Formats: sequence, structure tokens, C-alpha cells
Amino acid sequence: MKTIKSFTTTFLFTIIILFSSCKKDETKPVETVSKAPTLTAKDWLLIASKGEALGVTIDLYDKMDACLKDNLTKYNTDKSITAKSGSVKCFPSEPDSYLSGMWTLLENETKLRIIDFDTIDWKLITLNSTTLKVTYSDNSGSTTQTITNTFSAQ
Repeated sequence: MKTIKSFTTTFLFTIIILFSSCKKDETKPVETVSKAPTLTAKDWLLIASKGEALGVTIDLYDKMDACLKDNLTKYNTDKSITAKSGSVKCFPSEPDSYLSGMWTLLENETKLRIIDFDTIDWKLITLNSTTLKVTYSDNSGSTTQTITNTFSAQ
């Protein structure tokens, strides 16, 4: 009988040690990496702009003046936007750079709000170290119009 008690005590003691030494794996919260550092790291050059309405797509970039095609946009860490004129200026008196608005990321960083003369929430399609691609749809009239702009990091 003493052997059974000793065995039972040893067995229970072993079970207690085994279960007390097993910890649940702690689940770490998923860390999200902000897109803001990528957006603010470089200047952005518009390389493509398409407009679409009523099933018709128009190359808006092709219709832009040459003096606008070499301009850069800089998203600053203080949430301001600096427009930088390229070497081809539309007007000789045009400054090399000027503050042109404000920006912020919205909806879990899936949208880029630009506030300048108007406020537009652009949907982020691509944002990485080389490419920024955004789209905007206007449903305010009877026809939906969509603009998609693609920028290259400089």
C-alpha cells in the first residue's frame, strides 16, 4: 500500500510539474508598419495619369503641358506638401519650390488625403520605395469619373 501511495504521489507531483512548466505561447500583437516613412522618404515624379468616364479612358498625362511633367511632389514629415518646379517652368517667375497643401493617411493607411484647393481622398493602390499609385473616383454627378495617377520615386 505504501508503494501505491508513493507511486501516486510521485505521479501526481510529476504531472503538476509538467503542467506548471508548460506555458501558453503568448500571442504578440501584429505590428503594422506605417506607410508614412516610405511616402516621405523621396520626391515623387508623376509618370502616368489616366482618366475614365462612361467606359472611355483618356491619357491625361499625354495632355499635360511639358512644364508640368518634370515637377516633383515632396510629402514632408510635418504633413505639409512641397511642390518643386522642374527645369522646364511654365512661367519664368515660378518659384523653385513652394508649399502646396497638406496630407494625411486615413482608414488604416489605405487612403491618402490631399488638402490643397480642395480635399481629395486618394485610394492607395501601390506605395513602395519606387512607386506611388493612387486612384480617385468622383460620384457627385450623374457619371462616375475615375483618375489614376502613378508616380516614380526620385
